[in-house]
Amino acid sequence: MFLGEEEIRRLIREKQILAPVEEGQIQPAGVDLRIDELYVFASSGKLEIQRRDNPSLAKVSPNREGKYEVLPRKSYVFSTIEEVNMPLNLLGVLFPRSTLIRSGVIIGSALVDPGYVGKLHMLMFNSSEFPFEVERGARVAQISFSKVEGISKGYSGYYQGGRVV
Repeated sequence: MFLGEEEIRRLIREKQILAPVEEGQIQPAGVDLRIDELYVFASSGKLEIQRRDNPSLAKVSPNREGKYEVLPRKSYVFSTIEEVNMPLNLLGVLFPRSTLIRSGVIIGSALVDPGYVGKLHMLMFNSSEFPFEVERGARVAQISFSKVEGISKGYSGYYQGGRVV
């Protein structure tokens, strides 16, 4: 079950589960997330059973108007302006905004575990044959919150604190 607008507002106000948040970002069943920094892959990565080698990333600079150009058939990683502070009884589910879907831009994400604190990072892939322009600070994704029943020790993994790679 996903939380509704009223409960999300209460948790933002009382538990600071997400910040900074502007009024227009709060939706009926989630909160819109804004793009902050954009990165391009600069090396290969590897995932084995007992080891991982994350690829290196290179920061992409926005143009003079504060916009990023997302090239056709290319993958990027982006961070959000917002930081989460997930309580042990909530998890976050990330979804793309519909404008991205209609533009052929795909967002890849993972669950936001109970206990995770920090910025969020997602994959952005332009599946179309045309460049896509996105302004820094534009709303590109939405986080919805769901209750976790039972005991959760909370996330304490490698990416705690908003680490990119």
